Amino acid sequence: MCHLVIDAQDVLITLVTPTEAEPTRNAVTYWNIAETLPAGDDPLDALTVRLAAAYEEPRLLKFHLDDVGSAAGRAAALADPALRVSTRDGVLTAATTYPLTSWSGRCTTST
Repeated sequence: MCHLVIDAQDVLITLVTPTEAEPTRNAVTYWNIAETLPAGDDPLDALTVRLAAAYEEPRLLKFHLDDVGSAAGRAAALADPALRVSTRDGVLTAATTYPLTSWSGRCTTST
């Protein structure tokens, strides 16, 4: 679940990173599907594991995911759908971010 917190934070950052450039991605082309599993040598792979361990108790991670995830969903829903934003070396519209973050507001995974 820790990677979902990071993704929700990325949505919040993206929504406040406007650009004038034309969109280069949409809800389908946004995703890059890796051909192989992470080898663990990328510093971001290790970061996710260390962050998850730092929560110590699953309920703390769940609380943070509920909080940041619902904020990302609300921010995406409130953004001007035509707003062009920049993320991951691409440009998309804020309307594209909403389906990526349609967060119910509560984490229902068992922990």
